[in-house]
Amino acid sequence: MISIYMVTTNAFESGALQRTVDSVLSQDYQDFEFIICDDAGSDGTAEYLSQLAARDKRIRVIRNEVKLSNMAVSLGRCMQASSSAAPYVTWIFDDNIMLPATLNKLANALDQDNNIDFVFGKTTYYFDKNNSLVVGQHSIDYVKKHIAQMPGLVPYSGILLRREMVEKHGWLDANILLRRTCCWDLLHRYIQNGSIFNIINDSLFEKQNVLESDVLQNISITDLQLIEKYITCRDDNHWGCALENTLYDPPDRIPPGAWNEQELHLVRLAFLEYYMLVENVERAFAWALLVSEHIEGIPENILAIKNSLSNDVYHDATKRGIFIGYIGGYAAKHEKVSIKSLKLGHKPMRYRVVDAIKQRLKHFPTFHRRLYQMLMRSRRV
Repeated sequence: MISIYMVTTNAFESGALQRTVDSVLSQDYQDFEFIICDDAGSDGTAEYLSQLAARDKRIRVIRNEVKLSNMAVSLGRCMQASSSAAPYVTWIFDDNIMLPATLNKLANALDQDNNIDFVFGKTTYYFDKNNSLVVGQHSIDYVKKHIAQMPGLVPYSGILLRREMVEKHGWLDANILLRRTCCWDLLHRYIQNGSIFNIINDSLFEKQNVLESDVLQNISITDLQLIEKYITCRDDNHWGCALENTLYDPPDRIPPGAWNEQELHLVRLAFLEYYMLVENVERAFAWALLVSEHIEGIPENILAIKNSLSNDVYHDATKRGIFIGYIGGYAAKHEKVSIKSLKLGHKPMRYRVVDAIKQRLKHFPTFHRRLYQMLMRSRRV
């Protein structure tokens, strides 16, 4: 039996969610449970999933009442809700297509060799009609040698692993810095710990809409060197990656280590951008305060707002919204920001920061109106 996990966010209206679900349910291998986490969808996703679960007892639905936009936590909730009797675990996202016979090929690979801990095949990423990239076509030795420096060697879904692997070596790390790369970090840890894996020389999955603006990998601040620094500090401090850590540890912790001020500033900005995305005003405000301590030239009126703000989340909601939005935009655009000259990896990190925070600012007025209404309702209760 296989436990299949999926997280979905507002993919019903486009039809992507239905295509993904159909690709799973039409597999010739039918001995599975399918646990779907709805990340606070508002486009009819909840109703569609409820109807699915009513028709097919293998399907269970859990819902995040507030948007998390954190695949590690949402998939962790799926695992928490799954049957411990299912020896195999895999996951899929709502823009993936599971090709015919995929589950059969993956399960057979583990059934036929008890020494293999996990297995994956090829995934084709489609950028548009004429451009695509195949991931998972390198040899086992090549992956072992280069995975630490090349996250793109392994697919981010379509990996079948033995459930006992999670108990031995942990689950996905939910830290905000790993939002794009938590699956790579998981497999990297498994390989580092001596896990044995196999690669099936077949195309098993397709991923559509890789360049869409709302795809997680295109909107989150990330950089390999910054991520590697976090992982090194995390491991040096023996921070756990068990399922319980994923579900209950704060996702915005910074492990002690030899961080320089520019790196810390990028981390703070990444956390600010994330909390603006998920509309968590309390944490966005906390990180906006920290960011503001490390930038120059803030106008007096914004400083006055900052100095007048209370720590009470129900107080001065308007001022908090103004302050968060201003600091986010100012930090991304102002020439005096310390990250302007910082270059990590193949691309100046500044551009990632600017692009990501601009995305947040586009939706921030709507966020602020909803937030203010929510706070006023809570205050009257």
